[in-house]
Amino acid sequence: MEIDFGTYHHSTKQESENFRKRISELFKKAFSSVIQDPSKVLDAGCGLGFLSSVVMDYFKNTIVYGVDNFQDTSLKDNSIEKLRKNISILGFDKRFYIISSDLTGIPFRDNSFDVIVSNLVYHNIKDRDVALQELVRILKPYGFILLGDLFFYKLQLKNVDIVSEIYDENLDKYKIVILKKVI
Repeated sequence: MEIDFGTYHHSTKQESENFRKRISELFKKAFSSVIQDPSKVLDAGCGLGFLSSVVMDYFKNTIVYGVDNFQDTSLKDNSIEKLRKNISILGFDKRFYIISSDLTGIPFRDNSFDVIVSNLVYHNIKDRDVALQELVRILKPYGFILLGDLFFYKLQLKNVDIVSEIYDENLDKYKIVILKKVI
């Protein structure tokens, strides 16, 4: 069975795969710089499971919760069924849970997650400030948010510091912004 993480809009399948390889390496670099074996990670806008699989491959005992509304068209053929299939093929079924939700109202208690990751979602969110504050709400104190995207707007968050930004000069405009909850 073949894993299909989809094709990003404005790119071919091969371009999307090449992009994901570079992004995977950047996230691993980010993980190694700030995080040590989180028990619970949220993948905000998990799509077809690409970043969730990077997290579970890197952190062998981490439980990942993938949240997506599966309605955005920026990832072609995005569906909960394909996500389940990919996670099953990869053998991560026992460590992955799917939550169908919009990022502006995530159904978790305050301080639930050690780390929150997101890839190519931020620029697609209509109410970015509300969604990001929601991520901060469910993040444990001193936890990290790793946002990977091509387009960033002014981040206006309470109780969060920007720790660093990670770039790859071969990825035009793409960077990972690492945020830390300070309260």
